[in-house]
Amino acid sequence: MIHSQAIFDRDPPAQYDGVFLWDFLAGAFGPTIRPMDFDGVIEYRGYFLVFETKNPGVEPPTGQLRAFDALLYESRFTIVFCCKRPAQIRGWTVWTQHGVSEFHGGASALRAWCAAWFEDKKQRPILIPPGRVARSREPGEDDE
Repeated sequence: MIHSQAIFDRDPPAQYDGVFLWDFLAGAFGPTIRPMDFDGVIEYRGYFLVFETKNPGVEPPTGQLRAFDALLYESRFTIVFCCKRPAQIRGWTVWTQHGVSEFHGGASALRAWCAAWFEDKKQRPILIPPGRVARSREPGEDDE
């Protein structure tokens, strides 16, 4: 369900491959619950870095916040809230199972924070159950 087609058309999502129309599910989960998306997800070794982007001053809807809270029961999830446009990033908020942290800086600082997250996960055990993935891949390897 696209709230503003004009805005969506102006800023299509990364790796945009078309619109899936969720309207057919309206009412299936009660009168107010609708599908949501993550703006970006990185999975590495069974750990997840989830990005939610909003325009400055726009808060995520209550239902989306509840969904993010539920993810945090899994210690493998880290959620980053930041501005939609890299040029407008002045800081970001990180949610983990251990709490909420505020960070200040622009897009390059967020990139450095993400690189540090990645380096940390390289040092941790792989959390993918055996037999669930045919083989492990290193960063940069493409699917065959």
